[in-house]
Amino acid sequence: MNKGEWIWVAIRIFGIFLLVLGIKAIPDAVSGIYGYIQISAAIGDNAELAQVVAATQKAALTGSVKAITSILVYLPFSYYFLRHGKWLHRLASSETA
Repeated sequence: MNKGEWIWVAIRIFGIFLLVLGIKAIPDAVSGIYGYIQISAAIGDNAELAQVVAATQKAALTGSVKAITSILVYLPFSYYFLRHGKWLHRLASSETA
């Protein structure tokens, strides 16, 4: 294999890596949203636990926002690296070693 083919292999492997990271973030996003919605229903109208419920909802929302951001960043880039990547290949192959 020549240098250009090795560059394509590296780009594709990085695309697969980003795809795995994006797919791994999906359950975190779903569980964070579900937890945010369901935590107050599970506790009910207990005034003593209101602060704990608010903190738990905030943590669930923060985790789901982080996971959704990861999905929105990783999946488009993985698609680019797996399907296209011509600009990156041209940039990497223009370097002299």
